[in-house]
Amino acid sequence: MHRLLTLFQKCSVCLESRRSNTKEPMAESETPELPWLTVGTDIFYWNNNNYLIIVDYYSRYFEIAKLENIRASCVITHMKSVFARHGIPSKVRSDSGSQYVAAEFRQFAESWGFTHTVSSPHYQQSNGLAERFVQSVKKMLSKSKQDGQDPYIAMLKYRNTPLENLDSPAQLLMNRRFRTTIPTIKNRLKPKCGNLKNTQRKMKQQKMNQKQYYDKSSKPLPELQPNDTIRFQHIPKGKWDQGTVVRNNNTPNSYVIETPEGQIFKRNRKHLLKTKEDKIEQTSLEEANENNHNDFDNITAEQSLEPSFVRRSERSVTGVLALYDLPSITTLSQNLPSKLKWKATVKLAIQDYWTKTLIKEIETKSSLSYLDKTLLRIGSTHPVWTSLSSTVSDVKKGAIKVRLLTGTYLLDRSKFSGGRESALCKCCGTSDEDIIHFLLLCPALHQQRKETFSKLKSYVISVIGLGYWSKEFKGHSDLIRLIVDSSFLLPKLRNRTELDKIQRLATDMCYRLHSQRVWKLQGKY
Repeated sequence: MHRLLTLFQKCSVCLESRRSNTKEPMAESETPELPWLTVGTDIFYWNNNNYLIIVDYYSRYFEIAKLENIRASCVITHMKSVFARHGIPSKVRSDSGSQYVAAEFRQFAESWGFTHTVSSPHYQQSNGLAERFVQSVKKMLSKSKQDGQDPYIAMLKYRNTPLENLDSPAQLLMNRRFRTTIPTIKNRLKPKCGNLKNTQRKMKQQKMNQKQYYDKSSKPLPELQPNDTIRFQHIPKGKWDQGTVVRNNNTPNSYVIETPEGQIFKRNRKHLLKTKEDKIEQTSLEEANENNHNDFDNITAEQSLEPSFVRRSERSVTGVLALYDLPSITTLSQNLPSKLKWKATVKLAIQDYWTKTLIKEIETKSSLSYLDKTLLRIGSTHPVWTSLSSTVSDVKKGAIKVRLLTGTYLLDRSKFSGGRESALCKCCGTSDEDIIHFLLLCPALHQQRKETFSKLKSYVISVIGLGYWSKEFKGHSDLIRLIVDSSFLLPKLRNRTELDKIQRLATDMCYRLHSQRVWKLQGKY
């Protein structure tokens, strides 16, 4: 039986498709001694807008703020506003969203003097209070909208309603009840200091009861040590990939792991599985060359006439190195770089190669002539995507804009039909259909164009001035450049927020014209 278990623990196929780990017992979190000492924060999406939520672990009092965008700078600005009202907490807990792990947020934590704790990727339970309140607030807002009620009144009622065996969030945080739309006597609104020790005792008892219930279906997992061979899940309930533990992360039950390819990840213990597989070592280039030389020494004259896998591999590697203008195998074997330096060199070389290739494509293809060349960098995201949210409607709009941006939006079908189809616009039949006709001239789309372009033009003039507009946007090509890729305006704007709004207005215009065009074509054919 032991041999069978060992065999299973070493079987790569079995481990890759193994079921996920059972949840661990609930970690005992410290009960805050004072109000607003520890807060949790998260970002959620509701009704086509992003919101920031901040929850006090002591009083369960929450604040929400509508975000103009989800960048770290915007999140920090709204957090400063909340902290200016309630004070700076000692600890802030969040998930590992890009806003919270950004260098700008680390600087904010240092300058404002609070400790920031980040949960493991794909394990939001460690930021559980904020996650639970996101769901509660969404339900509260949705119900208010459905009933035609004021959402602020709903939030006021929550803050004034006693918690289970405790005072209301308003009393716990501010030692007073709030005046609401429900009539009440003045004496009930007087500030009154609560019994802090009694409140803490009740909170601890609640946590003990929750933990006792949660732990009934849990199982503790053993701690992992550096160099342990493990399997890990990229996403919850996904397949198990090979890796090695590098070290314990700063957050509880979190580890830094490395894949056989050298990639570094952070994962919670729930998504890690210790195995007895043999560790996959990464062979250095110097060792590979030495092994190759030893193999060549043992090859007979007859064998040397046969195609060699090693020689084919070397030719393949040599070709790749030459393609990306990287040092040759001989040069590398004489001066072998470190792994980190080599990865950085390769990344830069690949980025430069494909940037130059894409720029050549732009110069030879008229359909890409409106694309901003300065944005063609591997790993960077075009502003058309950063200006939009992740909702289905915004993704649809972004997809149409990107097709126009990259020249893949099919307009002049005569070019691709071998002359079987006419180049005339099928919506109006007055002119050949190209991008200028579609976005600016087609009379069949006039009403949609008038409504959307007027909004775009008005906003652009408000931020850059009428003089600059009259000077720079004289012809159709200038207007198409504005609609398709507004990134060139950034040096003339005060901040990225203005560019994002221009991109959103232009994207909305493209999508509305596309929808109207599709509707008219479906009506005719």
